[in-house]
Amino acid sequence: EIQKKMSDEGDILRLSSKPRRDKTFFSRLWLGMRCHLIVAALCAVSVSNAAKPVLRRGWNLGNTLELYPPRQRAEWMFSDVKAQGFDWVRIPVQWDRHTGTSPPYTIDAGFLSDVNETVHWALQHGLVAMLNTHHENWFDNTTLFSSNLERFESIWQQIAHAFSPVPDEQLVYEVLNEPNHISIDQLNQMNGAVLPIIRATNPTRQVHFR
Repeated sequence: EIQKKMSDEGDILRLSSKPRRDKTFFSRLWLGMRCHLIVAALCAVSVSNAAKPVLRRGWNLGNTLELYPPRQRAEWMFSDVKAQGFDWVRIPVQWDRHTGTSPPYTIDAGFLSDVNETVHWALQHGLVAMLNTHHENWFDNTTLFSSNLERFESIWQQIAHAFSPVPDEQLVYEVLNEPNHISIDQLNQMNGAVLPIIRATNPTRQVHFR
């Protein structure tokens, strides 16, 4: 069952691995989906004093910044999406190939600028942006998880710092899209490690977990 263990910020949700170890892949998948939905609801409680983003009709900017090399982007996409009545856009980003492999694991400034430009195109056209880490197979790996956690934390520290000026009602974060190859315990460890890093510069931003 899902166990809610609140941090000082009141918004870490953990999953108990014990009751689920003998379940099938689809049971684990459904558990993750429920976790995502419940955390989204909890975020509204934990940031009750902050402005709320509107996440109703969403559109996904797929096969763009999560590919290598990234595909071409254009501002008109966001204008057209807004004109069709959408409220928000998910911007999947694969950071691995644009990040150093040794400390301090610096994200390439040019790539970060491209991500920033994309996010602000969405904002300029009245769309809420969801920014995430996507297809991070180097980290979403049971064997490699522990040795790569520090690098993943550094990536989120840089993302959180770069986008901290954006108002809470215009941007939300998703820590890791569809983690399929780490354990529940590792998932809890990741969420528990990354959330305080985000909170250091984004104290009331809505954060989505899987």
